[in-house]
Amino acid sequence: MNSIMDPASILNTQLVKTALAVVKPSVYALFQVEEPKLVWGPKYVAIVVKHPHINDVVKKYFINEEWSKKWGEKEDFYIIATWKAQTAISTGMPTGELVHIKPWEHPNPNYPYAGGVCDGNLGVGVSGLSGYADEIIANLVLDSIKGLSKQKMKDLLVAKS
Repeated sequence: MNSIMDPASILNTQLVKTALAVVKPSVYALFQVEEPKLVWGPKYVAIVVKHPHINDVVKKYFINEEWSKKWGEKEDFYIIATWKAQTAISTGMPTGELVHIKPWEHPNPNYPYAGGVCDGNLGVGVSGLSGYADEIIANLVLDSIKGLSKQKMKDLLVAKS
């Protein structure tokens, strides 16, 4: 049984899935934005959430997953999203800032894309839209997880009193 002081009683897979459900309408809204251009290829994103207390949580949202040859070689958005989350956690910076502010610290300068954010060892990576749209989604997911976690902690404290 998880005690109130056990971080796993706050942050768990179900809470992350709830946060992903909260941001889902925004993801689909970003697919529809025409200017600035956020969609470069398929209307599809992979979202990866990483934290030591949970197994990686992966969510995919798509309108059209078909790949066109005009976009070049097919990308595995799950692998890219995982890499973005890991990079944000290991550097302590959003990948978009890393690219523009400290490119010499980027672990893979041949892959300079935004879309990974973190707060400590909680990381979110998103891939599929433009890098900055990916980072918008990553921040929405991260902020939703943080807000839901704070509310869950409050609820546990009230229940304990």
